Amino acid sequence: MQKDRPDFLPQSRNPLTQREHHREVLWQITLPMAVGVLLVLAAATGVIWAGVANTGDVSKWADVSLIWLIIPLMLAALLFLGLLAGLVYVLALGLRRVPFFMYRVQVFFKQVSLQVRKVSNGAVEPVMRVQSLTAAWKALWRRR
Repeated sequence: MQKDRPDFLPQSRNPLTQREHHREVLWQITLPMAVGVLLVLAAATGVIWAGVANTGDVSKWADVSLIWLIIPLMLAALLFLGLLAGLVYVLALGLRRVPFFMYRVQVFFKQVSLQVRKVSNGAVEPVMRVQSLTAAWKALWRRR
């Protein structure tokens, strides 16, 4: 018995799922990767062949090379433009909901402020009452 695998994993692989896995790897990973590599090699071969060929029309091939250099940057810029548009859309959605939530926050803090004021006035009231009575008593004795 193999001890390389934990006890909760099956010790032998299911041939049906293994075959399905290999088929998916072929179609979803290997084939797209191979096509991409072939396209890059074809483009590189075309650019190299254009540079080696002595046609005398260097400007045309320089323009073609420049196009091949600009295309990836344009795709990256398009990706960032899409990302920016998505962020603007999400921000617009958020700004529609912000006033409602900010009003609720404002009401909450207004209630907190009223409660704090009530508690602080209650804490100060005995001291103020004593000082008020003391001041009234002193004023009454000064008049006489």
